Amino acid sequence: MAQDNRIMNRKIKRTVLNQIGSIYLNKVYRNHIAVLRNSAFNQERLFKSFQKQLVGTVLADDLNLGQYSTFKEFVKNVSPRTYDFYEPYVKRICQGEPNVMYKDATEYFFVTSGTSGITGKIIPCNSMLKTQIIQFQKKFLSAIFPECAGVKIATDRFSYGTRTQAERINGIPKDYISGLWPTLVPHALKEFVVPSPETLGESCWETKVNRIVEEVRNRDIRAISGLPVYLLHVLKGVVEKLDIANLREIWPHLELCV
Repeated sequence: MAQDNRIMNRKIKRTVLNQIGSIYLNKVYRNHIAVLRNSAFNQERLFKSFQKQLVGTVLADDLNLGQYSTFKEFVKNVSPRTYDFYEPYVKRICQGEPNVMYKDATEYFFVTSGTSGITGKIIPCNSMLKTQIIQFQKKFLSAIFPECAGVKIATDRFSYGTRTQAERINGIPKDYISGLWPTLVPHALKEFVVPSPETLGESCWETKVNRIVEEVRNRDIRAISGLPVYLLHVLKGVVEKLDIANLREIWPHLELCV
């Protein structure tokens, strides 16, 4: 009886979230299209906002950011920079120095996991960057969902990242981007995303795959997300454990891989 009630409650919650999510993401999409239609104006507006937010930072002073009256003038005089240019600033932030690249607190230290070179690069994440990441997720979902009829905001989703390292720099979490990404899932949607954070954190590969198999066995997975190299590795393990020919044998409604 208790199990039946949990299943019913999840079904009701999924239905409500999908209805609300559809309305909300439709609004997000319309707003995003409106911004793109006025891209030149909004680019200038964002540049002015960027200037204002960075006043008093070491980076803004070094780039003489305040002297440029327009975005066009800025890009004409300031060439694109590689990570090597920013690395000394990143090191200063890691050492706890404030007001280096931004004025608010650092919430995470992201680490790239091989896609930007052999050595992982540290990317400080403040509240503004975190907000931008979440906004990007919403815009992406608002654009992709209309193309996938069976995928909704509360669809069962397989989201795989690297094992979290549980490291800290001056008390601030430091981890691979793909390891921290699942922590940004809204609380209301966490029960629809597998594997669980506990399973992702498992260091023993055999135990991890066994747990993943148990977590996904009775799920109607319709969307998969993660770095391709990691996805291929773990999903190969799932296929072998379940002794199946392909994923559609357990996830017949699988429709999207990001």
